[in-house]
Amino acid sequence: MESINWDAAKVISDMGQWLIMGAFAIYAWWSRRNSDNGKTLKGINDRIDGLDIHLAQLDQTIKHRPRHDDLDKLRTEMTNTNRELAEVSSQLKSTTALLNRLHDYLLQEKGNR
Repeated sequence: MESINWDAAKVISDMGQWLIMGAFAIYAWWSRRNSDNGKTLKGINDRIDGLDIHLAQLDQTIKHRPRHDDLDKLRTEMTNTNRELAEVSSQLKSTTALLNRLHDYLLQEKGNR
């Protein structure tokens, strides 16, 4: 029976331990790297979701803004309103002038009696 070379067995055992420790270290590094990448990707996805919501809100805001046609209609209505207001103003001036003449007449008639 051959004798066991204990020095060689110890070297093989030490090498096995180093290989196992190296495998654990690589596994820990790999899982940590994937975990960090997952956290980074989650943060990026959250930012993209926030931007998507913001973009949808902007899209809604833009859809409800008045267009050139709406502004042209508003200008036309304002022009018509200004014309009608000018007519009312001129009628009010003539009514005021008539009222002043009636007032003067009544004052003169009261003074003559």
